[in-house]
Amino acid sequence: MASGSGGLPVLIFPRASLDQGSITAMRRRANIIAQELARGTNSAADIIPRPLRATDVNGGTNILGRLTNPNALVADTVATDQFPNWTPSQAQGMVLYGFVCLAVTPLIDEITITIGADVLGILPLDEIYAQGGPEAKVGFLFEPIAIPPTLHCKIDFLAHSAVVANSEPFAFIGYVGEAAGTKVGNQPARTQSQENYAKSLSGQAQF
Repeated sequence: MASGSGGLPVLIFPRASLDQGSITAMRRRANIIAQELARGTNSAADIIPRPLRATDVNGGTNILGRLTNPNALVADTVATDQFPNWTPSQAQGMVLYGFVCLAVTPLIDEITITIGADVLGILPLDEIYAQGGPEAKVGFLFEPIAIPPTLHCKIDFLAHSAVVANSEPFAFIGYVGEAAGTKVGNQPARTQSQENYAKSLSGQAQF
């Protein structure tokens, strides 16, 4: 299962152009897709949804509080596979549905997301950078991008100007569906009460 536009730019809507109902619908759809992806390889397991973390993008091997560009970027040159450890486990499915720029002066103009030979999305970011107000630099995808279990997600950056390594913080907005008891990095598996709470967020609590 894959979403995206086959290599064409994915529409990314500035937060200010969307009402809360539209964002809620995007969030619910991404949540459902993430669980379906994980359930496809874990049919007998209880699937729990949770928000995507920076550590997930890092492959769950090193705990990260925030994403940045890990390498220096050369002007007008594509920097390929910037997070080489981003591969969901057999117990996980992941979905992206938004992007948040946390840099004061953003320089990364475009992000390309590829799985295998399939370009799932090219995200042009300049439109969301141009928005003013407290919701500036936040964008939501018209179509969520699905990352199935065990498939490597390749992230490429493109910037018109040179960018110093680790200088541009950002976040992906998304969900992870995972089999109950899955660990992320060195974090302990969730307790039953934590799993029930996660279920309650998607209307699946069983007490």
